[in-house]
Amino acid sequence: MQKLRTNVAQRKMMRSLLPNHAKGYKYRGITISSGHLGWQIHNLVYQNTLQKWDVVILQGNSTETISQKESTRQNFIESATKMADMAHQAGSKVVYFMTWAKRAQPEDIQKLADAYVSIAQKTGGYVAPVGLAFEKARKAHPEINLYYHDGVHPSIAGTYLAACVFFATLYNQSPVGGALPVDTDMTPATAKALQQIAWETVSEFQKSS
Repeated sequence: MQKLRTNVAQRKMMRSLLPNHAKGYKYRGITISSGHLGWQIHNLVYQNTLQKWDVVILQGNSTETISQKESTRQNFIESATKMADMAHQAGSKVVYFMTWAKRAQPEDIQKLADAYVSIAQKTGGYVAPVGLAFEKARKAHPEINLYYHDGVHPSIAGTYLAACVFFATLYNQSPVGGALPVDTDMTPATAKALQQIAWETVSEFQKSS
């Protein structure tokens, strides 16, 4: 259930960065723990979940995009293409959630980044470079633990970093100076460092894209 809790926490953290806690905005998350992106297609079709949304965010399983199995990688591409088309037909923009490398495999980040950039280009979408922000934070602030104890899922700090990246990506604004995450022991210094990393990453990524 860690993934589900993380998704909920990330949405709350991003809302907290907006004035008036994003009143007037609606968010809805549909997740399947450890699921692949293609598992969600039936949800989108039968629940009409793509109606009247400004932005649809798509994310594959943590390393689905770079799986050693070609069939897994191909399924991601096919599913993302179909789902992006559905979103565009509904009038929504598509943003891909670039996942991060596992703590024990930081060398995977470039392959993950390339995979998400590639699918975004193929489908006319955008990318929230969360994975690149993790890598930047890992190098610049090794004292900040971004991972849950399993080395795969994010800690509160990692979740907050992802929220800041999405804030910067979706609203084209710096998260620096935004609210601290509530009900956590995160220090103002840590929050500011993560905010800055997020803004620098998004700014650099957009310039290079």
